[in-house]
Amino acid sequence: MDRKCKLKKCDICKKEHDIADTFIFQEKSYCMDDLYSLIMELAENGVVHLDFSNQ
Repeated sequence: MDRKCKLKKCDICKKEHDIADTFIFQEKSYCMDDLYSLIMELAENGVVHLDFSNQ
């Protein structure tokens, strides 16, 4: 069975992505790459703390 995926436009890069790989944050849609960039920027500015340890 061939499944057609639904697309959602990223408000940052303006490209369409599979809706399963698109996230909403503060009323804007983000693709996976742009969401990662946003999270890293928030961490660099001290808004969030990221812990990459394996505990």
